[in-house]
Amino acid sequence: MSNSPIINAIFDFNEQVIGLPNVELNVLNDKQAEWMHKFCLEELDEFTLARQEQDIPAMVDAVLDLIYGAMGTLKKMGLTREQVYQSMMYIHEANMTKKKGTTHRGHEEDAVKPESFVPPERKIGKLLFGDAE
Repeated sequence: MSNSPIINAIFDFNEQVIGLPNVELNVLNDKQAEWMHKFCLEELDEFTLARQEQDIPAMVDAVLDLIYGAMGTLKKMGLTREQVYQSMMYIHEANMTKKKGTTHRGHEEDAVKPESFVPPERKIGKLLFGDAE
């Protein structure tokens, strides 16, 4: 079990309700990738509509549904609860080296990478594949 109740809850849902088995680490098949794409677009549309209607609970629902679907996708890819948690921590550590600033997205409530930024993908790869990256 992960030490994250959110990861555990989402994995429990995917195992107990959806019936997803534990699988080996893999790339999503076309059907799974298409589902993920459609799911994200649907939730982003729901968020946009909720924002237009100034419906905060619906905005929260849409954002958290994105997280729910993303975590389920990681399970479909064969990651364990612990691998999801540790990968998130690697991303968090990398993000904490950034500084507030305006990026290519053009918004001042963003974070820019310093020249010394080390992306988390190498650590994630080592976590998932060991030394055989």
